[in-house]
Amino acid sequence: MIHMTRYAFGGAAIILLTISVGYYSYWYHVAEKAKNTVLGYVALGHGQGHSISYDTLVVEGFPYLIRLKIKDLQWRSALRKAQWEGSEAVVEMQPWDVWRYHITLPGRHRVKILQSVFGEQLVFEPREATALIRFHADGGLAESVLNISALRLSGSKEKLLASANKIVVNLEHPKKSEIGLDKALLSISSMIEGLKFPNTVSVALGEFVRSLQFAAHMKRALPKGFHREHFVRWQAAGGFIDLSWFQIGLGPLDLKGHGLVGLDQKLRPVLSAVTNIRGFVEAVNALENSKILKPELAASMHLAFAALSKTSPTDGEKVLSIPLNTRKGRLWIGPFSLYKLDPLNFLPHSG
Repeated sequence: MIHMTRYAFGGAAIILLTISVGYYSYWYHVAEKAKNTVLGYVALGHGQGHSISYDTLVVEGFPYLIRLKIKDLQWRSALRKAQWEGSEAVVEMQPWDVWRYHITLPGRHRVKILQSVFGEQLVFEPREATALIRFHADGGLAESVLNISALRLSGSKEKLLASANKIVVNLEHPKKSEIGLDKALLSISSMIEGLKFPNTVSVALGEFVRSLQFAAHMKRALPKGFHREHFVRWQAAGGFIDLSWFQIGLGPLDLKGHGLVGLDQKLRPVLSAVTNIRGFVEAVNALENSKILKPELAASMHLAFAALSKTSPTDGEKVLSIPLNTRKGRLWIGPFSLYKLDPLNFLPHSG
């Protein structure tokens, strides 16, 4: 009996040792593969003309995680139109789930767009950013969730253009086998809190946008890039964005709705939406007091909106259900023309 117990303990110890050695070998293999994947992307970037450098690349996290720490990252695009500088990037994954990655960007990071659609240099500076990326089994991107805290957007001479307290963006890509004519090629949902544009007319309705949320689906075609010719082809292919819902909270305004967004042949925005608006009386008064609306137009809006609005059965507030669309290059809300829309200033030919 004693000998059998010793044999049992000895067998269990051998099994545990075999499992431990096997798991360590597996962890080390997956960790080396992850490290080589990063190095492969760096080499691929160099081959395409990008400039990529870093100080150190450390692998740690045994036994529960595989963690890659990359110090002092610098990246510049091939045509020198964008660059990224960061103190550290941390990539984490579980050894048994090679399709899901968690990325953290602690410390200082600056993304510069040296040639933007606004005709000046743009600088993005988040206080902190994290991303969760998931892949399909065939290697295609399935989902990515980006969280950004305290983002600052600056222009030339460090002039502050916009800031936001929090931004969450979720992108979902279907499997290739699930793509069809009426299926979404890309689904996007986003939430932005505390969005502020210094020195703009939005001050008439409040210092910042309390909240901006939407869920959208890109159908029929996807732009192949961010240059002018890519959006010309996207428009010609019948590409459009299906806004299944959106919500904007600005000052007294609370606007909710759904609709379609696209481009016309002159690359002007095209919009067809149905909206439900609360706080429209206070908003029109604020725009009139700020000299943005003439008194005659403000009075006409008050009369029309009063006739079109209905009382909500839930809280007794007035709700204005009214179309928001574009016609002949102008943005209209119901029967009122708001302003002329110019063609979007996309980046020139990629050459």
